[in-house]
Amino acid sequence: MKLYERTLPKLNEKYRYVKHPSGLEIYFLPKDFPDYFISIAAKFGSFIRTLAGEPIPDGTAHYLEHLLFRMPDGSDASDAFSEMGAYVNAWTTNEYTMYFSTGTEHKYRVLELLLRMVTEPSFTREAVEHERDIITQELNIYADQPANALYLATMEALYREHPIRIDVGGTPATIQAIDDALLHRLYEAYYRPSNLVMVVGGKFQAKRVLGIVDRILGCKPYAPTPLTLPNGEPMPECTVHRQITADVVTDHLMLAFRDPVILSGADQSKRGYTADIACRLIFGKAGELYHALYEGELCHRNLSALYEWADGCGHILIKTKSDRTADAIRYLTDYLLHIRDHMPSEERFLRERNNIYADTIRMFDSLEDICISFMEETIGDCDLFDLPERILSITYSDFCRFINEVIAKNPTAIIEMHPNEKKAKESL
Repeated sequence: MKLYERTLPKLNEKYRYVKHPSGLEIYFLPKDFPDYFISIAAKFGSFIRTLAGEPIPDGTAHYLEHLLFRMPDGSDASDAFSEMGAYVNAWTTNEYTMYFSTGTEHKYRVLELLLRMVTEPSFTREAVEHERDIITQELNIYADQPANALYLATMEALYREHPIRIDVGGTPATIQAIDDALLHRLYEAYYRPSNLVMVVGGKFQAKRVLGIVDRILGCKPYAPTPLTLPNGEPMPECTVHRQITADVVTDHLMLAFRDPVILSGADQSKRGYTADIACRLIFGKAGELYHALYEGELCHRNLSALYEWADGCGHILIKTKSDRTADAIRYLTDYLLHIRDHMPSEERFLRERNNIYADTIRMFDSLEDICISFMEETIGDCDLFDLPERILSITYSDFCRFINEVIAKNPTAIIEMHPNEKKAKESL
């Protein structure tokens, strides 16, 4: 197997890449740090909705993540990692599920254990039923969190069909349809080596790593399973305005703006960073909007804005707490409709773009940050080593165009969260 190498001369960084005969993609990020970071991601997340034309219950990818920690002898893999002084964890997103481990000792043994955990599952009926109770408790905890409830209500208002509106973990009701037979079928379809990516960060010998992979996976080639990912959907014709209640003391407010432009790969990444600059300049605490809202007692200190994107969707979410929700909504919507009268200067734009560029450069000093970012970029059909120049390629015209296309409009959705009856009485 021939290793491909790419360098980033300005930062004296490099990575090496090889595609194993099984189809597993392996990336080596050599860093002269005392610790290591090993991650394996399956291109299977909550956006995968069907298998052979049959619907997959909401929360199945997350359920599968939990089950892979169950070893063939019934033990929890976390205990085996702990015995070697390693930390292990995993998370499921819309587009992938990632398993990772970090530590300072026994790195090759840890790598072998992580690879076996992901590629040698044990789905007994007893283990599946045992995990159902644990996941149900986890989902109930999340359901009680106001921030999570506000987010899900916003996604449901923004999208009618797109799976971004469904919680990654599903609900206690939807996971009842998940059994060991279904998990076996999904695992065989989406966890075959050709659907996996491995990122190895630290001081590793490629030859030893490849020897471990050969021993566990063999050299039989696996054809990748085609991924059916969501497309965009038509923009709503008018603003969706909803009110919900939760266990909060103060009113919460979310204004959301759908992005009508859906891109992919490096183009979408560039648009995402353009949006980040817009969020920092328009909604940051150094901006005039925040000062006007705060001094007018229309918001608390926690005004925030972020841009999210995934396959077939993109949106800006503006969140705050307010004691005068109706007034805050009126001020925000009017200000943003007339944002062209308040446009940040090109000088401020360049300063903020350069700040984000500097943050990206600093990321290379953190093994965990660079490995996670490398995996996310790879899953998104991008190359992390292109990111610094991609950020510098954003122009003031790109910035202004994004604001005109997304922000200088009526919100796509407005969600107000008010205290429920119990909390309202407690606050009296």
